[in-house]
Amino acid sequence: MIVYFTFGQRHLHPETEEPMKDYWVEIEAKDLDEAREKMFSKYGRWWGLMYTEETMEKHWYPKGCYERF
Repeated sequence: MIVYFTFGQRHLHPETEEPMKDYWVEIEAKDLDEAREKMFSKYGRWWGLMYTEETMEKHWYPKGCYERF
């Protein structure tokens, strides 16, 4: 399954300090728990919301996918 993670208004990329509010991250995982664990291992607590393929509304994130893993 693909799980989508988005960022809040004040979230900055940990290395570049670029605002992340208009991006999402896609994670391939067997379930939501595994996806959440992968996101925490990469971004820590610096993300906003988690979506499934059915609930993700990409039009709200005009800069698109920042990263897939």
